[in-house]
Amino acid sequence: SIRRQRQMCIRDRGCTNPAATNYNPLATIDNGSCTFTPSPSATHIGGCMDPNAVNYDPNANLNDGSCKYCVTLTLEIDSDNNEVKVLYDTKEEIAAWQFGLQNLEIIEAYGGATEANGFGSYCNIDNDQCAGWTNSGNLIPAGSGELIIIKVEAASATCLENIVVSDYSCLLYTS
Repeated sequence: SIRRQRQMCIRDRGCTNPAATNYNPLATIDNGSCTFTPSPSATHIGGCMDPNAVNYDPNANLNDGSCKYCVTLTLEIDSDNNEVKVLYDTKEEIAAWQFGLQNLEIIEAYGGATEANGFGSYCNIDNDQCAGWTNSGNLIPAGSGELIIIKVEAASATCLENIVVSDYSCLLYTS
């Protein structure tokens, strides 16, 4: 009689590199899953690794999530309706803002993302300063749009001054 014997090999897939933290001594086929702990001699420098951020750190080799970006405020003057619209563009959420307007008599401020997000706002007609802040913890989301509309006596050329914009954790911009 003829007897045939077949040898079966168990082939486990896994990490076959003994230097890896997840080395599997039973694995016979490497599946590319090996992970390694950085060498204690490796220097990790945490910081912002985005070159578009204002706090970019060219020496950082470990992104620590600290990147901050510019906030752009633009004035749009509507002389037909005697309004000055303050527009914003930011990659950061806004928790508070403040600025002054030159050479304008402010009547009131309303609308925009300030009102839509439940912010309190105030414009001092004596010194042409305006401010907006959150009372409820709401933030103006990152993005762009109208920050606030300011009704003035007569809309004319003006500039923003003494600008402060912040999120909950820090100052984003100041002039």
